[in-house]
Amino acid sequence: MLDVLYVVLAIDTLGMGQGGAGYLNAAFGAGGAFGIAVTASLVGRARLMPAVVTALAVWAVAFAVMTVWSAAAGALLLLAVAGAAGSLFDVAGRTLLQRTAPADVLARVFGILEALIMAGTAAGALLAPVLVHLGGATTAIVGVGAILPLLALLGGKRLLALDASAHVPVVEIGLLRPLRLFAALPPPEIEGLARSLEPVAVPAGAEVTVQGDEGDRYYAIAEGAFEVLVDGVRVNSLARGEGFGEIALLHKVSGTATVRALTPANLYALEMDVFLEVLTGHPATLTTAERVSEEHLSRPDAATNPGLRRP
Repeated sequence: MLDVLYVVLAIDTLGMGQGGAGYLNAAFGAGGAFGIAVTASLVGRARLMPAVVTALAVWAVAFAVMTVWSAAAGALLLLAVAGAAGSLFDVAGRTLLQRTAPADVLARVFGILEALIMAGTAAGALLAPVLVHLGGATTAIVGVGAILPLLALLGGKRLLALDASAHVPVVEIGLLRPLRLFAALPPPEIEGLARSLEPVAVPAGAEVTVQGDEGDRYYAIAEGAFEVLVDGVRVNSLARGEGFGEIALLHKVSGTATVRALTPANLYALEMDVFLEVLTGHPATLTTAERVSEEHLSRPDAATNPGLRRP
């Protein structure tokens, strides 16, 4: 609906000329970019419906004010506010969907969501001209501002129930967020990744990875101390807030070192397929992972130890 409304507002209402539609669209996009930054606060939040309600309220108010504030500057500002609210609504809604859909059908659920979004885009493009014809730009603006809150009200009881019953992997999220490897992941992705972690208890003296063996997991350390051995020589130590195993997964090589527990420890493991899917689906995270891997391979001991040489 907005794509059609930009043109009507720019030419017929605000007198911005043909190029005005582009400025209005850009203002909405700029607000959306700001809204994405705000969504970082949603990671690990126990309840998401307050964010959804806030986003819809801001959305509705922005368009309501637009019906009485007809200046171009006002429209640009209000569209930026609406863009921020739209991003917050989108991320909170997708995160709630991710929390409540069974993991084995999650990909299909999001496939259905994308299909519905495309259908909604087509319906909006048809509805906006009808509203403009019936009541002018003001009616169309009211329609854009009201349709999402009205639909949310219809499903409000069910949405609240879903939000209340959703499990939030708080411990796993708290473990992943400080890891440099995943620092760039957006909130929905980091929650999804946290749900894929598998707890692993390790007794003191146990070897989690063995130099030369095929690596098939990435490990994040939740508790305990570890030593890293290359050709039997200790080259590093690891503790909570650190991880290992990414070099073998990224470069598809045998394990470059043996990692042994010095104390009883708890790890969270991420299977290779999930690890690589996350990295290949998010370029910034892949770049960070490659940089971390490069730093490990460039350590002074890599030049003298075959296990750490660059693949």
